[in-house]
Amino acid sequence: MLNKNVCPNCGQLYDTDLERCPLCGTPAQVLETERPVQRRRITEQERRQRVNDRKAAEREERRRRKDELLARDAEEERLLEEEERARREAKQKKKAEKRERKEREKIEREQQEMRERNAQEQRERMARPHPLEQAEPTDRALPYVTVPTRVQQSDRGRVPRAFLVMSTLLLAITLIVGGTYLLWKTGVMNISFYDKLVARRDEKPAAQPVETQPPATQAAEPSGTQSTDVPVPRAECTGLVLDVNELSFTSAGDSKQISVIVEPEGCTQKVAFSTGDDTVAKVGSTGVVTSIGEGSTVITVTCGGITAECKVTCAFPTEPPKPTEPFDGNLEFKTDDITFFEPGENFVLILKDLPADTAVIWTSDDENIATVDDGGHVVAVGKGTTKINAEVGGKKVSCIVRCNFKEG
Repeated sequence: MLNKNVCPNCGQLYDTDLERCPLCGTPAQVLETERPVQRRRITEQERRQRVNDRKAAEREERRRRKDELLARDAEEERLLEEEERARREAKQKKKAEKRERKEREKIEREQQEMRERNAQEQRERMARPHPLEQAEPTDRALPYVTVPTRVQQSDRGRVPRAFLVMSTLLLAITLIVGGTYLLWKTGVMNISFYDKLVARRDEKPAAQPVETQPPATQAAEPSGTQSTDVPVPRAECTGLVLDVNELSFTSAGDSKQISVIVEPEGCTQKVAFSTGDDTVAKVGSTGVVTSIGEGSTVITVTCGGITAECKVTCAFPTEPPKPTEPFDGNLEFKTDDITFFEPGENFVLILKDLPADTAVIWTSDDENIATVDDGGHVVAVGKGTTKINAEVGGKKVSCIVRCNFKEG
């Protein structure tokens, strides 16, 4: 071990003539003397650990330097963006100042031209005075002419306040009237004003054709006089013809139409329908007859002083009730609330997810308002609100039926 050095960093043995370790480059610190110091030689595992530690330290240093470079680049980019933003703002400000200066110069130039033109006109009038104006002084001051500014010109496009107020009021009135009419039309609200308007419209007679005198009669009139139109008198009903004289029903809730022919053809009197017994059959304003209960009655049709009758017979055969089986499903209507507006209107109720061969028992809480048959066919009969019930296997579900008939 004479004339040898041991590197304190990596443990490499090298000659004392070398100033640095040939493996890691660490300067020599201890030289072999006459009395050499016994040093422990490091193992291969320790040497590798030291090399790995050095490499990790180098990697950490490179990462730190890279982060510093990235941070410095980000800061420089931010400074450049701020400078660019400040440059743009200064440029826009300079453009705005230039634009305002040009506008001021333009206004001043127009005012100067106006003053020069007024002065030129004054000089011309003074140079050529009118003979009648010689006694009057010619050095009268001309009126000062103002040039409209930008603020005054901008008022031309404004909408008058009164127009906006009137438009808002008209829109509000339109919405209120339309909303109330829609509620009355759907039957949600009962408004007597609209009912009176409809009744007045129905009672108003149709316009009658007006005949004028023939040309020969007009020509025979003496000169200087004008012919007058003679209105044709209102045609009154002279006869009623029904398409059927007898109706028969086999189940409650069925509906049939009675068609009426009025004579003469130009008759304008209103045709009215009435029933002798509401518990047997009801009739609507359009001639639709609906069966209610068993028995017989007479439907009377009236027009002016003429009447016609149609006999109605309701004979309902009794059927044994159908056996019902237990039902485990969910019983529910597809539509659980319906509204009718005229007698005789109908609707078919359908149950959701119900097998085709399942027996259903249909009932109505008030058959004077609405009836239902074995197929779920609901018919409006009288004004009011009731329920149509469907029972399957011990389960029962109901549908609300509203009959909002118009008065008239």
